[in-house]
Amino acid sequence: MKFAALACRGLAATCLFAFTSLHESAHANEFLQLGVGIGNEDNVPRVAHNPSAAESGVVTTSFTGGKYFQIGLNHSLVIAARLEANRYFEHRGFDQLGASFSAAYTYKFGLGAYSPTLGLSVQHGKIGLNGEARDRRFTTTEFSFEKRLSPA
Repeated sequence: MKFAALACRGLAATCLFAFTSLHESAHANEFLQLGVGIGNEDNVPRVAHNPSAAESGVVTTSFTGGKYFQIGLNHSLVIAARLEANRYFEHRGFDQLGASFSAAYTYKFGLGAYSPTLGLSVQHGKIGLNGEARDRRFTTTEFSFEKRLSPA
C-alpha cells in the first residue's frame, strides 16, 4: 500500500513537472472513446443469491476522454477520465456505475518501432454497486517495459 502511495506521488510530481515545463514544441491531442459490450458472466459464488441463475448476461457501456501530451521526442503523458456502467440481466444487486481518472507517463529509449519503452500508470476510481453488494474505491499502479521483437 505504501508503494502505491509513493508511486501516485511520483506520478503526480511528474505530471506537475510536465505541465509547468511544457514549451512550444510540446503537442497535445484530445481523445474520446465510447465502448459498448455484451457478454455472459459465469460466477459460481453468486449462486447463493439466486440458486436458479449461476450465470448472467451483462451489458457494459463506457465513455473515456482524455488528453495525450507528447513532451519532447521521448516523453509522453496521458491524462484520462472514464465513466462505466454494467447491467446484469439475471442477477439483482450487482449492477455497477463507476468513475475513474488516470495518468500514464511513457519514456521511449530512442527512435523507431523497435525502441523499448518504460511506463508508469496510476488509476484511481470508485465503483458504486446498486443493491446488496458494497461500493468500492480502488487505486492501481502499473510499471511496464515493452520491446517489440518482430515485425508486425
